[in-house]
Amino acid sequence: MLFCKDCKKQMTRRCTKYKGKQYVSYICSTYNKQQGCTRHGIKEEQITEIVLKALQEQIELVGKLKNMLDIAVFTKDHTKDFTKDLTNDLPNSVKEDLIAYDMRIREKKIEHSQCSGVIYTLYDDLQEGIIKEEEYVNYGRIYEEKLRLLESQIISITKEMDMLIENKKKSRDWIRQVYDLGNLTELNRLILVSLVDRIYCGEDNQILIKLRYQDELILEEVI
Repeated sequence: MLFCKDCKKQMTRRCTKYKGKQYVSYICSTYNKQQGCTRHGIKEEQITEIVLKALQEQIELVGKLKNMLDIAVFTKDHTKDFTKDLTNDLPNSVKEDLIAYDMRIREKKIEHSQCSGVIYTLYDDLQEGIIKEEEYVNYGRIYEEKLRLLESQIISITKEMDMLIENKKKSRDWIRQVYDLGNLTELNRLILVSLVDRIYCGEDNQILIKLRYQDELILEEVI
């Protein structure tokens, strides 16, 4: 989890004892192997202090974000008229996407209905002698193929819509996870593994923390 900010190699852990007390620090593994880079030395307690403060700020930010977002339970009922039934609490981008998907599905269903109507008309034309049986078979084959294509497209669009809904639900699960941490006063491995992707150590005790949900946070803030 700890990496050198410059060479991107992992940091090497060092333990020393002084007056019966153990001290832990980290240095660049490349430097430790005398293969270049620089020391980038930093004490473990300094890392803990900086990371804890960063996560506390993150939790505070997520708390504010949670108050602005509606952590909704989406349904997969695509028969709704999204242009009328969407609540104002949903982000505009989600509203627009759902409306767009719903309109595409509606258009395909209208085409499907029209094709079915044409097939029935062809049969009537055949019975009345307007078209020959060969023409009926050929036209029927064309429109039946179009029906199958439209049915496939409706299924595909519906799956895309389901995926949008599912991804939106997943992208907000991290809000609950971070928010539930509450008033964080100390670090443990579970919290670090859950929230932190990587920690980059630079010179002069500079720390760059890459959070696991950083992109999602930026996305939610933009929305």
